[in-house]
Amino acid sequence: MGYFVSIVLTRSSRRLTALPAIERIGYRHVRLRELGGGWQVLETQGFDDPPNLQNAVAHLARLWNKPVLAAYVSDDWCAQAHWATPDRPVSSAHLPQPQQLPDCDFLHRPRFTTSRTATDVADDIADWARAARLPVARRRLDAVVGYKDGGASHLFAGDQVFELIRALGFPDIPPSVAKSFDPYGKPFNAITALGLAHLARMNVQRRKLGRARVVEPEQPWEQAAIDFDAEIFAAAYAGECDYHDLVSRALA
Repeated sequence: MGYFVSIVLTRSSRRLTALPAIERIGYRHVRLRELGGGWQVLETQGFDDPPNLQNAVAHLARLWNKPVLAAYVSDDWCAQAHWATPDRPVSSAHLPQPQQLPDCDFLHRPRFTTSRTATDVADDIADWARAARLPVARRRLDAVVGYKDGGASHLFAGDQVFELIRALGFPDIPPSVAKSFDPYGKPFNAITALGLAHLARMNVQRRKLGRARVVEPEQPWEQAAIDFDAEIFAAAYAGECDYHDLVSRALA
């Protein structure tokens, strides 16, 4: 358990970690897998998870002009999935047991989605896949969407999301792309982890919550640290980056 992550599937000629506004879903990238044909799946985290995936998926499908499917996995217990295309509105479902709502006792944003039958959800995802020109293994799709917890074999929510991806024409999920460097290693941990960017985000959060009296007014270094934090994680998966420049800036 303890698996809190957003899983994002889309197609791009660029690495998903480098796409604009990916931070709407997450910036602490955990694993990136290249599935072929430009399709990629990214596991990522943000500062104030869960993100509002419904809004993010709708926005990113239009911004990237590509089909997007994403799910937030809460403690590997359940997931809320959302999918859209540039010209198709976002659809949503809770997994497992999409008909069992409104309250799963775990935090998702938005909090609730409409209760739906497993067949309705599978039909909707199959329509999305056809629009994305993905081959659907329908029996596999029906099985993963219709999975009910408490049976003879347990399926963790993260595994359920990846089984859903397999049903969309990617039966063999490859290993993660290797990182160029550890974004949590020295000297980057002065920015990442519990470093300057974390402090800056905490200050931003306190101001949003009306607790500005406990922190000083916004300082120029705060946004710079937040931006550099995201840049470090993106660079780790960039394939090619100016590593020495990143190191010198982290030490500055």
